[in-house]
Amino acid sequence: MKRIVLVVISALVCGLIFTSFGSNKAEPKEVEAAEISKTIVIDAGHGGRDLGAVFDSKSESDIMKNIANKIYQLNQQNHIKIILLRDTDDFVGLDDRVTRVNEIKPDFLISLHTQSSRDATHSGINAFISQENSFYNQSKDIASILIEGVSSENLTKGKIIEANFKLIKEVNCPAVLFEIGFLSYMADRDYISSEKGQNEIATKILEAIK
Repeated sequence: MKRIVLVVISALVCGLIFTSFGSNKAEPKEVEAAEISKTIVIDAGHGGRDLGAVFDSKSESDIMKNIANKIYQLNQQNHIKIILLRDTDDFVGLDDRVTRVNEIKPDFLISLHTQSSRDATHSGINAFISQENSFYNQSKDIASILIEGVSSENLTKGKIIEANFKLIKEVNCPAVLFEIGFLSYMADRDYISSEKGQNEIATKILEAIK
């Protein structure tokens, strides 16, 4: 009887050891599944001495920095890597931004801005792309996704506009300059400068690009 018990215990122990080795072999697959498959650069427009548009003491530079930081903080996708060109109030020149993006070699770039107009009734979001960018078609697709994903009852859906801005023209990847609302329009200004609005915008951008 003792011999039978010992044999059973020995078999159970061997089974546990074998199971343990088997689970270790599966770990590399889990690691592979979590590998980064997409790198996205988020550029918060302006910064430092360059405030961009300013209305009622609210600056484009500060609002876009806040939204960029929220996109970074909200990202819980293991396969997506978000890189911010600016997460502080420091000034970063356009040449430096182009150089940095081309060093990173991301899947695409989104440069965050807001708009302003002498006509205080202009509102909503627009996306700018450059025909001189080698990835024009991909840029157009991303611009369309962003406009559809971020427009809402708070931000009127605008359009894709072609423009040869330096940053989106000279980077070696798909690139969109995304204009979020008009600071000159009160409803847009109140929304994009609010904590609630910025959280919603950041969440929608992240959802659109993941």
